[in-house]
Amino acid sequence: MDYDYLECHRELTVIRNIADRQFERWQLLVVTDMAPPPQCCCLQWLVPVHSIFLTECTFPYCHIDAHGRVFMKKNRLKMFIAESGKDFGVDFINHCPLLAIGGMVDMVHAFRCAKLPEDINYFFRRPKPGHWPRTKFLTQLKDTGIFFVWTAHVENTTNWDPCKHLGTLTVQTFGNTQELYWRLYTNLMERLLMFDLTITQMKVYVIMKIIRK
Repeated sequence: MDYDYLECHRELTVIRNIADRQFERWQLLVVTDMAPPPQCCCLQWLVPVHSIFLTECTFPYCHIDAHGRVFMKKNRLKMFIAESGKDFGVDFINHCPLLAIGGMVDMVHAFRCAKLPEDINYFFRRPKPGHWPRTKFLTQLKDTGIFFVWTAHVENTTNWDPCKHLGTLTVQTFGNTQELYWRLYTNLMERLLMFDLTITQMKVYVIMKIIRK
């Protein structure tokens, strides 16, 4: 038996619109204009006015681009976890974003965003054959928000064009940009949706998993 934990770092809130910025607080802004992989983004530091003098030397877990924007690297959480492990004398194995601790605990570190992105909001507007999920259940789903967790290395991707009989391989380089990517994580929404399944839906789900395997 093992235990699954989601540790949310609420001292840093994630926002999707710069209009929601609170100048007296440290916040993270979702940025998607840096060509991240699908379902990924970069998190820009929004620092208080009195803390504008940041450099990559004074803040080793940040990256400053040519426009002066400050982005959080994944090593920020890695440094925090490594320090915590030393304090408690615990070893962990990084499966990204999952941390296996002592063979008994699986933990994911995340940042929470209260506002849902447009591609997830579509889920609440689409037709619902069979009346699932229930209408009264949708409000609870919206309130869960979403999370951002660090990503593993983005693997090479392949594509086959049957018309041209041509295969292409896109090679991903493992430069510093890998440290800037954060993945969208909807585990609480998925968990609630599973709890709302009827017995018949659950049986169909189990059978489909068996067929897939």
